[in-house]
Amino acid sequence: MKIEPTHEKRNRAAAHSQPQRRGSLKLRLLAWFLAVSLVPLSVVVAISYYTAKKSLRDNAYAAVARDVEQRAAFFNNWFNYRLVDLESQATSVSNSKFLQELRDAFKSGGENPGKFTRSNRWRAIADERGEDLETFCRLYGYYDVLLIDVEGNILFTVAEAGDMGTNLFDGPYAGTHFAAAFRETLESGRPVFSDIEHITPTNDDVTAFFTEVIMDENGEKIGAFAIQITSEHIEHATQSAEEKGAGIHAYVIGISHDADSVTLRSRVDRIVPTESGTQSRDLQLDDSSRYLEQYVDTEQTRLWFSEHGPGGNDFAEMDEGAFVYDGPDGSRVLGIHKDFFIAGVNWGLIAEIPEEVAFAPAAHLRNLMVTLVLATGVTVVIIAIIITGRIVRPIVRLSHVARLVAAGDLNQEMHTSATDEIGELACSFNEMVSSLKNMFAELSNQKSALDEHAIVSIADIRGNIIHANDKFCEISGHSRDELLGQNHRMVKSGEHPPEFYRELWKTIAGGRVWSGEVRNRARDGSHYWVDQTIVPFLNADGRIERYVAIRTDITRVKEAEENARRFALELENTNLELGGQKEEAEAMNAELLIINAALETARVEATVATKAKSDFLANMSHEIRTPMTAILGFSENLRNGDLSESETHEAIETIHNNGGHLLCLINDILDVSKIEAGKMKLEQIACSVHEIMTDTAKLMKIRSDAKNLVFNTEVIGSIPETIQSDPTRLKQILINIIGNAIKFTDEGGVRLIARFVPDQVTPSMQFDVVDTGVGLTEEQVGRLFQAFIQADSTMSRKFGGTGLGLTISKSFAEMLGGNISVVNSAPGCGTRFRTTIATGPLEGVRMVDAVTATRGTTSSKPSGASQSNKPLDCRILLAEDGPDNQRLISFVLKKAGAEVTVAENGQIAFDLAMAAVSEGKPFDVILMDMQMPVLDGYKATMSLRERGYKGPVIAVTAHAMAADREKCIDSGCDDFASKPVDRQKLIELIRTYVSRKETAILS
Repeated sequence: MKIEPTHEKRNRAAAHSQPQRRGSLKLRLLAWFLAVSLVPLSVVVAISYYTAKKSLRDNAYAAVARDVEQRAAFFNNWFNYRLVDLESQATSVSNSKFLQELRDAFKSGGENPGKFTRSNRWRAIADERGEDLETFCRLYGYYDVLLIDVEGNILFTVAEAGDMGTNLFDGPYAGTHFAAAFRETLESGRPVFSDIEHITPTNDDVTAFFTEVIMDENGEKIGAFAIQITSEHIEHATQSAEEKGAGIHAYVIGISHDADSVTLRSRVDRIVPTESGTQSRDLQLDDSSRYLEQYVDTEQTRLWFSEHGPGGNDFAEMDEGAFVYDGPDGSRVLGIHKDFFIAGVNWGLIAEIPEEVAFAPAAHLRNLMVTLVLATGVTVVIIAIIITGRIVRPIVRLSHVARLVAAGDLNQEMHTSATDEIGELACSFNEMVSSLKNMFAELSNQKSALDEHAIVSIADIRGNIIHANDKFCEISGHSRDELLGQNHRMVKSGEHPPEFYRELWKTIAGGRVWSGEVRNRARDGSHYWVDQTIVPFLNADGRIERYVAIRTDITRVKEAEENARRFALELENTNLELGGQKEEAEAMNAELLIINAALETARVEATVATKAKSDFLANMSHEIRTPMTAILGFSENLRNGDLSESETHEAIETIHNNGGHLLCLINDILDVSKIEAGKMKLEQIACSVHEIMTDTAKLMKIRSDAKNLVFNTEVIGSIPETIQSDPTRLKQILINIIGNAIKFTDEGGVRLIARFVPDQVTPSMQFDVVDTGVGLTEEQVGRLFQAFIQADSTMSRKFGGTGLGLTISKSFAEMLGGNISVVNSAPGCGTRFRTTIATGPLEGVRMVDAVTATRGTTSSKPSGASQSNKPLDCRILLAEDGPDNQRLISFVLKKAGAEVTVAENGQIAFDLAMAAVSEGKPFDVILMDMQMPVLDGYKATMSLRERGYKGPVIAVTAHAMAADREKCIDSGCDDFASKPVDRQKLIELIRTYVSRKETAILS
């Protein structure tokens, strides 16, 4: 038997144990590395590309939608101004007398209308009366202005074209849209638009007419007033709102004359022949004289025709979204249509942009993504070769050592500079701890965010933003100017499915409140979450007028939830790797549960706060709509004109009282706003406590008498003759508290008790208001002075009110060095409120009892003739852009004896004022509205002062805050009057400045 050495056995065993190589490990690792690296990269790039492409396409859709909205708004506004011009001229007494004289002269002559309009009698009347209409036509750029009697005779035109002297019932134009509009106006008594058509007197150009009835002084129809416009007006209104450089073009369409297809109402470049019957035309559409007959057959025009053509439903909710289709010239376009109704005529506005222009950024992005993937692939290949080499070399050495160990050589060692598993595990653990610290810091920040104020916005019924507070601007990243007028879709993130938004709109459109969590997108592309409540606000007719949205920022809560889920997953994986750390991980899990519970508590508190503000908005809606219902209802009764004298007086008083109530609501809200902003300033002047109590008692006596309640005032002991305080705010406090006492008392009475509380440091006055009303529970007393909150919800439903009065009063009392508290109260046993205020220094002030105080404050008004009835006898320039305010203020001033000149914006006011100075007849007073188009009141006043204008300028504005008054004075105004205008105060203010000017002249 042959015996082998031991070392030879080991070598043979190692050789037998070595596996047969079937490929290179380095190549397999390289292949797997490339697959693992490039496949996810390609997926991420593809997802990113399609996401970005969708966003770019959405932007293109939004641009087209925004363009058509802007054009439609301008178009509607342009036509509304035409209707305003039409109404002002049709209701003009001068034009009524003009037409009446023409009718009388025509009937007395006995000739036909054509001969009459060429007669000297017609010329004499037209020369005397027609100058104003010629000026009106020239000033506003109309083609022609016409007067037509009820028999259809055109008795006057400014242009004196071939249609003058013809008859619209049986003359050569009886079959025109113009004649049909005239007949409809006479039948309905309302303004009518004729739609555009070719008319021979205008050289067969495209033209259109607005018509409205003219009444005589007895209210009888004597004819109609007509305004004629041309195609250039339509083109101007169509293109004026165009986005420069956007590549978007628009055109107007309408129903064809035979009502079976769609024809143009404005020009486009050209249209390609179609295969559909009569619409198969290959004509240039830039021919200004023939485009009206051109048919347009696209998906957009067919959609519009299905809404407004024969059998269509104008009031159905049709899809007006943008989509891609074959345009009028046969090329693919992205387009959208917008409906509008012009005094009896349906038109459609279509905005289009070539598809290649709209989606050019998406094509550029695709090329960029392909280049990025290729470059990344090359880089990954190079890096993979290097890394796989470093991985394989230690494995090869490890394989060699392993074979030697398997063969029995136990003295082999594996030397490597690579980090072992223990070191890697320690690094992982340290990274986990670092992640936990970062997570706790973020959770703390999220909790702080939950304590911030709400995010508020207001939208109209279309979802367009009309108000946004600072928090909304801050969280969205948009400025207020960028948000206003835009749709809430601009912050839509794309996170929620379409069904989510359809259900939202279905809820609020039905007049119900919607609450839920929404993810939105900020301007920089980031996303944020809000807990949102949307409350529909209804007008007096019960229709939805606007939507108020109150949101709480829960972005960090959402991020914390995501981090918590990710942390739980990481913790689970770590537990598998760190089996020995199970107890510590369980402790961390318990801590995380505590944090989540705290977050849930914070969420509940935020929800409660949101509900409180929602309840306030609903209550405020009720408080506003109640007086508005009375105002609108009695205004309608007055407009109908069938009331007796007493009923008319009662209606006017009701409207005035409810208007005053609305003004009080606004003042309360402004007071709360100023108090919260720290801008409320109080006076410290000498005032009589007895006079304040007497004035308050006179006001409150009226309310108590109306409810058959006893109201008494009482002074206990001696009180200072005068104190240092703010008499206006003190009176406001007493009126609020006594008014509440009267409101919540049905039987018995209310007492106001005053006493002096001496103190060497801070002496004070104490006012107790005691009633025999419904009383309060301890719980109700605890939340009585919170803003927007009454004792409970049944109080606001039964007694009304906003819940602001006591909050404002308490703030005023504290600012006056005192406080307001409930001394005692119980349900059914009445309530005793106590108000204290500091008296200020009392050195040299004598103490008086109630009788002495009454005798000391008795005074009589000075005798002599009143100046309030003396005519103003001055020239006033009124700068005001609102037509209603122009008429109201002008009426008041003219009735007071002033000569009034109206300027509809600041630029016109500046020009008129400087022209009057140059003519040596400057205005005595300028009334300047501060919010006007072209040039606002601030800049107009500053411009006048820079040019050396010395006359008095009085600001008249709806901004009534103290800061607004200071801003007006800083701009150069001499004084300030707030809207709504108190006519007597305004007249006296004007009289003061006119008197100063006269005194300066006499001196």
